[in-house]
Amino acid sequence: MSAKKQTASKNKKSKTPAKAQKGRSRAKKPETAVHTGLSPRVRAIIYGAIAVIFALMIIIKGENVWTAVRSFFFGVFGFGIFLIPILMIYLCLITEKEKQVARFKAKIIISSFIILLVGALIYIAGGAEFNNVNFFACLGKLYIQSADTSVYMTFGCGLMGGIIGYPLTLLCGEAAALCVCIVATVMLVFIIANISVKDITAAASRTVSHVREAGEKHARERK
Repeated sequence: MSAKKQTASKNKKSKTPAKAQKGRSRAKKPETAVHTGLSPRVRAIIYGAIAVIFALMIIIKGENVWTAVRSFFFGVFGFGIFLIPILMIYLCLITEKEKQVARFKAKIIISSFIILLVGALIYIAGGAEFNNVNFFACLGKLYIQSADTSVYMTFGCGLMGGIIGYPLTLLCGEAAALCVCIVATVMLVFIIANISVKDITAAASRTVSHVREAGEKHARERK
Protein backbone atom coordinates (compact mmCIF):
# COMPACT_ATOMS: atom_id res chain seq x y z
CA MET A 1 0.00 0.00 0.00
CA SER A 2 2.78 2.39 0.89
CA ALA A 3 4.39 1.73 -2.49
CA LYS A 4 1.14 2.56 -4.28
CA LYS A 5 0.78 5.80 -2.31
CA GLN A 6 4.33 6.82 -3.17
CA THR A 7 3.80 6.17 -6.90
CA ALA A 8 0.49 8.11 -6.88
CA SER A 9 2.12 11.07 -5.15
CA LYS A 10 4.95 10.97 -7.69
CA ASN A 11 2.44 10.98 -10.56
CA LYS A 12 0.62 14.00 -9.08
CA LYS A 13 3.90 15.88 -8.66
CA SER A 14 4.92 15.10 -12.25
CA LYS A 15 1.54 16.25 -13.64
CA THR A 16 1.47 19.52 -11.75
CA PRO A 17 4.74 20.95 -13.17
CA ALA A 18 3.72 19.86 -16.66
CA LYS A 19 0.52 21.88 -16.43
CA ALA A 20 2.40 24.84 -14.98
CA GLN A 21 4.94 24.63 -17.78
CA LYS A 22 2.16 24.60 -20.38
CA GLY A 23 0.62 27.70 -18.81
CA ARG A 24 3.97 29.40 -18.69
CA SER A 25 4.72 28.51 -22.29
CA ARG A 26 1.37 29.98 -23.33
CA ALA A 27 2.04 33.15 -21.35
CA LYS A 28 5.53 33.47 -22.78
CA LYS A 29 4.40 33.33 -26.40
CA PRO A 30 5.49 36.59 -28.02
CA GLU A 31 2.74 38.80 -29.36
CA THR A 32 3.24 39.36 -33.05
CA ALA A 33 2.72 43.02 -34.02
CA VAL A 34 0.17 43.39 -36.75
CA HIS A 35 0.97 46.21 -39.13
CA THR A 36 -1.95 47.34 -41.22
CA GLY A 37 -2.02 50.03 -43.86
CA LEU A 38 0.76 52.20 -45.20
CA SER A 39 3.61 53.65 -43.21
CA PRO A 40 3.33 57.30 -42.04
CA ARG A 41 6.06 58.39 -44.48
CA VAL A 42 4.28 56.83 -47.46
CA ARG A 43 0.95 58.36 -46.42
CA ALA A 44 2.62 61.77 -46.05
CA ILE A 45 4.06 61.48 -49.57
CA ILE A 46 0.62 60.55 -50.95
CA TYR A 47 -1.03 63.55 -49.22
CA GLY A 48 1.69 65.83 -50.59
CA ALA A 49 1.19 64.47 -54.12
CA ILE A 50 -2.58 65.03 -53.90
CA ALA A 51 -1.96 68.60 -52.72
CA VAL A 52 0.32 69.26 -55.72
CA ILE A 53 -2.20 67.74 -58.17
CA PHE A 54 -5.05 69.89 -56.85
CA ALA A 55 -2.84 72.99 -56.88
CA LEU A 56 -1.97 72.32 -60.53
CA MET A 57 -5.65 71.69 -61.29
CA ILE A 58 -6.52 75.11 -59.89
CA ILE A 59 -3.78 76.89 -61.84
CA ILE A 60 -3.82 75.05 -65.18
CA LYS A 61 -7.01 75.00 -67.21
CA GLY A 62 -5.82 72.26 -69.56
CA GLU A 63 -7.79 70.44 -72.22
CA ASN A 64 -9.96 67.37 -72.78
CA VAL A 65 -9.93 64.97 -69.78
CA TRP A 66 -8.01 67.39 -67.56
CA THR A 67 -10.58 70.13 -68.25
CA ALA A 68 -13.48 67.74 -67.55
CA VAL A 69 -12.00 66.64 -64.21
CA ARG A 70 -11.16 70.24 -63.30
CA SER A 71 -14.69 71.33 -64.19
CA PHE A 72 -16.16 68.54 -62.04
CA PHE A 73 -14.16 69.49 -58.93
CA PHE A 74 -14.90 73.19 -59.40
CA GLY A 75 -18.58 72.30 -59.79
CA VAL A 76 -18.53 70.36 -56.53
CA PHE A 77 -16.31 72.61 -54.38
CA GLY A 78 -16.40 75.95 -56.18
CA PHE A 79 -13.90 78.44 -54.79
CA GLY A 80 -13.55 76.13 -51.78
CA ILE A 81 -11.33 73.89 -53.92
CA PHE A 82 -8.45 76.06 -52.67
CA LEU A 83 -8.92 74.47 -49.24
CA ILE A 84 -8.18 70.95 -50.51
CA PRO A 85 -4.41 71.51 -51.14
CA ILE A 86 -4.21 73.26 -47.76
CA LEU A 87 -5.93 70.31 -46.07
CA MET A 88 -3.65 67.82 -47.83
CA ILE A 89 -0.51 69.77 -46.82
CA TYR A 90 -1.79 69.85 -43.23
CA LEU A 91 -2.33 66.08 -43.27
CA CYS A 92 1.09 65.61 -44.84
CA LEU A 93 2.81 67.63 -42.09
CA ILE A 94 1.06 66.03 -39.13
CA THR A 95 1.50 62.52 -40.58
CA GLU A 96 5.23 63.11 -41.14
CA LYS A 97 5.59 64.54 -37.64
CA GLU A 98 3.65 61.86 -35.75
CA LYS A 99 3.83 58.10 -36.34
CA GLN A 100 0.19 57.72 -35.38
CA VAL A 101 -1.95 60.82 -35.82
CA ALA A 102 -4.30 61.22 -32.87
CA ARG A 103 -8.00 61.17 -33.81
CA PHE A 104 -7.26 61.10 -37.52
CA LYS A 105 -10.84 60.30 -38.59
CA ALA A 106 -12.20 63.10 -36.39
CA LYS A 107 -9.81 65.57 -38.03
CA ILE A 108 -10.94 64.47 -41.49
CA ILE A 109 -14.60 64.95 -40.50
CA ILE A 110 -13.86 68.40 -39.04
CA SER A 111 -11.94 69.38 -42.18
CA SER A 112 -14.91 68.31 -44.33
CA PHE A 113 -17.23 70.47 -42.23
CA ILE A 114 -14.87 73.42 -42.63
CA ILE A 115 -15.03 73.04 -46.43
CA LEU A 116 -18.84 72.90 -46.24
CA LEU A 117 -19.01 75.98 -44.01
CA VAL A 118 -16.65 77.98 -46.24
CA GLY A 119 -18.84 77.08 -49.22
CA ALA A 120 -21.91 78.16 -47.25
CA LEU A 121 -20.18 81.47 -46.41
CA ILE A 122 -19.54 82.12 -50.10
CA TYR A 123 -23.13 81.19 -50.97
CA ILE A 124 -24.69 83.41 -48.30
CA ALA A 125 -22.28 86.31 -48.89
CA GLY A 126 -23.15 86.11 -52.60
CA GLY A 127 -26.79 86.79 -51.81
CA ALA A 128 -28.13 83.20 -51.74
CA GLU A 129 -29.38 83.69 -55.29
CA PHE A 130 -30.94 80.22 -55.70
CA ASN A 131 -33.03 80.17 -52.53
CA ASN A 132 -36.16 80.76 -54.62
CA VAL A 133 -36.06 77.13 -55.89
CA ASN A 134 -36.10 73.81 -54.03
CA PHE A 135 -33.02 72.31 -52.38
CA PHE A 136 -31.95 69.88 -55.13
CA ALA A 137 -32.59 72.41 -57.89
CA CYS A 138 -30.39 74.85 -55.95
CA LEU A 139 -27.56 72.29 -55.76
CA GLY A 140 -27.85 71.59 -59.49
CA LYS A 141 -27.72 75.28 -60.39
CA LEU A 142 -24.72 75.84 -58.11
CA TYR A 143 -22.87 72.94 -59.72
CA ILE A 144 -23.56 74.20 -63.25
CA GLN A 145 -22.56 77.73 -62.29
CA SER A 146 -19.18 76.69 -60.84
CA ALA A 147 -18.43 74.00 -63.44
CA ASP A 148 -18.51 76.49 -66.32
CA THR A 149 -15.45 75.83 -68.48
CA SER A 150 -15.77 79.10 -70.40
CA VAL A 151 -14.18 81.01 -67.51
CA TYR A 152 -10.65 80.45 -66.22
CA MET A 153 -11.65 80.31 -62.56
CA THR A 154 -14.97 80.45 -60.74
CA PHE A 155 -15.60 82.33 -57.54
CA GLY A 156 -18.88 80.54 -56.84
CA CYS A 157 -19.50 78.21 -53.92
CA GLY A 158 -20.14 75.05 -55.93
CA LEU A 159 -22.52 72.29 -54.96
CA MET A 160 -21.01 72.09 -51.45
CA GLY A 161 -22.00 75.67 -50.66
CA GLY A 162 -25.70 74.92 -50.91
CA ILE A 163 -25.68 71.86 -48.63
CA ILE A 164 -25.47 74.00 -45.49
CA GLY A 165 -26.01 77.47 -46.95
CA TYR A 166 -29.47 76.78 -48.42
CA PRO A 167 -31.17 75.43 -45.24
CA LEU A 168 -29.39 77.94 -42.98
CA THR A 169 -30.60 80.86 -45.07
CA LEU A 170 -34.16 79.54 -45.06
CA LEU A 171 -34.17 78.96 -41.30
CA CYS A 172 -32.22 81.99 -40.06
CA GLY A 173 -32.11 84.61 -42.81
CA GLU A 174 -28.96 85.77 -44.58
CA ALA A 175 -27.46 87.94 -41.80
CA ALA A 176 -27.92 85.40 -39.01
CA ALA A 177 -26.83 82.51 -41.23
CA LEU A 178 -23.64 84.37 -42.15
CA CYS A 179 -22.82 84.95 -38.46
CA VAL A 180 -23.50 81.30 -37.60
CA CYS A 181 -21.21 80.14 -40.42
CA ILE A 182 -18.39 82.47 -39.33
CA VAL A 183 -18.58 81.40 -35.68
CA ALA A 184 -18.78 77.69 -36.56
CA THR A 185 -15.86 77.94 -39.01
CA VAL A 186 -13.62 79.73 -36.49
CA MET A 187 -14.56 77.20 -33.80
CA LEU A 188 -13.69 74.21 -36.01
CA VAL A 189 -10.40 75.80 -37.10
CA PHE A 190 -9.47 76.27 -33.44
CA ILE A 191 -10.35 72.63 -32.70
CA ILE A 192 -8.42 71.10 -35.60
CA ALA A 193 -5.39 73.36 -35.02
CA ASN A 194 -5.54 72.66 -31.27
CA ILE A 195 -5.65 76.37 -30.41
CA SER A 196 -7.26 77.52 -27.18
CA VAL A 197 -8.54 80.92 -26.10
CA LYS A 198 -5.65 81.02 -23.63
CA ASP A 199 -3.14 80.69 -26.50
CA ILE A 200 -4.81 83.55 -28.38
CA THR A 201 -4.81 85.74 -25.27
CA ALA A 202 -1.13 85.00 -24.63
CA ALA A 203 -0.23 85.76 -28.26
CA ALA A 204 -2.23 89.00 -28.16
CA SER A 205 -0.56 90.09 -24.92
CA ARG A 206 2.89 89.37 -26.39
CA THR A 207 2.02 91.39 -29.49
CA VAL A 208 0.81 94.32 -27.38
CA SER A 209 3.96 94.23 -25.24
CA HIS A 210 6.18 94.16 -28.36
CA VAL A 211 4.31 97.12 -29.85
CA ARG A 212 4.59 99.03 -26.57
CA GLU A 213 8.32 98.34 -26.30
CA ALA A 214 8.85 99.39 -29.91
CA GLY A 215 6.91 102.63 -29.27
CA GLU A 216 8.90 103.40 -26.14
CA LYS A 217 12.17 102.70 -27.94
CA HIS A 218 11.15 104.96 -30.81
CA ALA A 219 10.18 107.70 -28.35
CA ARG A 220 13.57 107.45 -26.58
CA GLU A 221 15.43 107.65 -29.91
CA ARG A 222 13.52 110.79 -30.89
CA LYS A 223 14.57 112.49 -27.62
